[in-house]
Amino acid sequence: ITEEFSHNTSENQPVALLLARLTSSSESEGNKKPLLSIINLSVLPNYDAFSLGRALLEKAYNFAGIFNLVGLHIPTPREGSYSLAIRELISNQDGWIVKPGKVIVRLSKIDQVGCLLQRMENAVARQKQTAEWRIEPYAHNSKKWEERIAFSRDQNFGIPWDPMDENTEWKPADNFSRIVKARGQIIGWLICHYATPNMLRYGKFWVDPGWENSGAPLALLCDVMRSAHFQGEYAGDLTKNCCSPIASGCFISHPTNKRLHRLMTKKFRPVCDSWVELEHWYLYL
Repeated sequence: ITEEFSHNTSENQPVALLLARLTSSSESEGNKKPLLSIINLSVLPNYDAFSLGRALLEKAYNFAGIFNLVGLHIPTPREGSYSLAIRELISNQDGWIVKPGKVIVRLSKIDQVGCLLQRMENAVARQKQTAEWRIEPYAHNSKKWEERIAFSRDQNFGIPWDPMDENTEWKPADNFSRIVKARGQIIGWLICHYATPNMLRYGKFWVDPGWENSGAPLALLCDVMRSAHFQGEYAGDLTKNCCSPIASGCFISHPTNKRLHRLMTKKFRPVCDSWVELEHWYLYL
């Protein structure tokens, strides 16, 4: 939805704007119902941002009630002027609940990332000597993926990229995605996609329980990073059809994924371009 207030002039100039979209929210009984997620809320300078912002939020809340939605959702960075403005806007309204959100990490400092990658590859080389797993190219049209997706759902494990999922908004970059196998079975993957033409997002990263300390997760990560961003120094067969190095990479982690978040914090935060922690505000009807 789009809601705006206009200045009372001949041009009828908009002075405040709220943009929102419908998303899904899992309630306690497991059903998914629509939630009104606010994408942007802005007011022009020299206008009463507090009053207009409150009025737009009230309008959105009434809209959610009329159409029997779950409630409102506002995602914001934990730091910055926009987040501060949102906190002030809803501080006196009861019912808002804050939950931790994703952490977005951007990497493009080639020298620093390259040194980190070399250290991680040295660790992988030592673990590979006794490894029971192997890294292979990714091919999402394999019959094995249908079996693996069904297995993941049965076991409540991580779900790889599913072409049948209508909510999927991206397709894998096959050249820069990998799987890990043990005894002929898929036990993990790192599936990437292009966030922009020159930025690779490390999207779905998973290894099955029991394999977390085997060296396989780090091996997946090193293999993709080397092939995607340092191709001039890489001699592996998996990248022989690739073109030029991709300038930057992007990870999205979450504090509840403790192992991945610990890896991001320990290894990549010191060498990243940016580290943005999100939080989510909810107001349920």
